[in-house]
Amino acid sequence: MKIHEQSQEKVFGTLSITPTSPSCINIYTSWAGDFKSYHSNEFIFVLEGECILTINGSTYIVTANQLAFIPKNASFSHRLTSKKKLTYFYAVINAKLEGENFYDLLKLSEGNYVVTVPNPELMRSIIENYNPGYKDFYSYRLYMCAQLMQILAIYVECRMTAENNNIGEEWMPVIRYMQENLNRTVSIDELAKTIHMPVSTFKRKFQKAFTLSPMRYFDTLRIEKIVDLICKTDWPISKIARHVGFDNKYYFAKFFSKHLHVTPEEYAEAFRSEKS
Repeated sequence: MKIHEQSQEKVFGTLSITPTSPSCINIYTSWAGDFKSYHSNEFIFVLEGECILTINGSTYIVTANQLAFIPKNASFSHRLTSKKKLTYFYAVINAKLEGENFYDLLKLSEGNYVVTVPNPELMRSIIENYNPGYKDFYSYRLYMCAQLMQILAIYVECRMTAENNNIGEEWMPVIRYMQENLNRTVSIDELAKTIHMPVSTFKRKFQKAFTLSPMRYFDTLRIEKIVDLICKTDWPISKIARHVGFDNKYYFAKFFSKHLHVTPEEYAEAFRSEKS
């Protein structure tokens, strides 16, 4: 596909889209750990449920009708936020413009990696018609590239809108404050003050931007921190509880079970036994 510069009527590049591996719909089961996207750029579109997704140190709660982009060579991990199944569509797309990474050229590999798709019906239609069953290799590859091009176009359009571009910058002080205070309980008033916004306005705008209430988002980040400590340390549960601001082990267990539907001890035993 030729890219034209309208003012000078000059061709300056050729965009190539390559499907580098089969794309599919997955029923996600909980796993934990740090991973790296070595070979290609990856997309995850959530159809049902939600998960915690960490990309290059930034944490997102990805819910239905949101499209997440994982850049090539990015460090990432994702976990379920509850026992509910997560159904997601997974696509691997290499896109180059004149031999250079298309995502890097448009600075799509930086900043906010998760967007809300304004027309999820289109995305779901792409998924439903993704595998046409072509027996001819070249027809199949051509069809796949056309589908992948649509997914790429949806993501680029979402990233280019003012709403999605402003989310990361506008809310960064709030998210940073949350991350720096995971060792205690914070109030909605504290969070609203970080960006000098009335509480009622803050709650409404935060919900619209992240599809979660501020306190639910904070609790999810806190759970992610707890799970990270369970997975990366051999600390006893009591020490982990104190580290995240719970002096009472009973309330800590109640908080953890409310979100993951298992006790901290059960989660630790399952992860550590699987690891060994």
